[in-house]
Amino acid sequence: MNEFPTFVTHLECGLTGKHYPADQLHGLSEVGRPLLVRYDLDALKSAVTKENLAARAPEFWRYREFLPVRRSENVIRLGEVMTPLVSAPALQSELGCGEILVEEEGRLPTGSFKARGLALAVSMAKELDVKHMAMPTNGNAGASLAAYCACAGIRVPQAVGDFLILRGVRESDGFATAVDDEAIEDMRDRIARTDGILMCPEGAATLAALEKELASGRITRDEKVVSFNCATGLKYPLPAGGEFIDLNEPVDYGQF
Repeated sequence: MNEFPTFVTHLECGLTGKHYPADQLHGLSEVGRPLLVRYDLDALKSAVTKENLAARAPEFWRYREFLPVRRSENVIRLGEVMTPLVSAPALQSELGCGEILVEEEGRLPTGSFKARGLALAVSMAKELDVKHMAMPTNGNAGASLAAYCACAGIRVPQAVGDFLILRGVRESDGFATAVDDEAIEDMRDRIARTDGILMCPEGAATLAALEKELASGRITRDEKVVSFNCATGLKYPLPAGGEFIDLNEPVDYGQF
């Protein structure tokens, strides 16, 4: 892989804004919050053009100048492809709303969106000569960590604080909503039948929330919606079939 210029200037506490030096191993800030990477954006703007990016391979690492890894020898890659936006016209018609697009993250290595973050985290760990890594996980992040650490020769980070997510919601004039498990499972089954998209429960929750907020009026029916399907549905148990075929008897195809 070719070397690329980097534009990292410092790290910054996500709550207080206090600066910390880059290229050193840190934990959280002194107030217990994540450290954010800051860049010389003016220099970056002068060095990289849209044409430069478009000419590169369609993968995560095409954005090297926007990432903190300094040396190409430390980049860990397992094929972090650009994931597609898949149209769901049948569900759109059923809900009577604007265009629905599902970002299909299940095509990434290890089957979830966690591959991008862990590819970068493990690459930085390698650059900083980290020998062991561990993290709390519900499954997807742990699978990605194990895969990238195996590739990097690191034996298998604290999750980003919820306050950053809530800040993003507030600053974008957004809102949050909750849906129950029954609505999630119902939506997962519906979009699989109508549009052939096998979503994970977390992804289906976004469309269940869409249906709920279309009814409330907080989302209008002419708005275009992008749903984030964070992992492949194949990583989760599928509903039981319930019916069996006796291979020793003629098959009644009408039952299907």
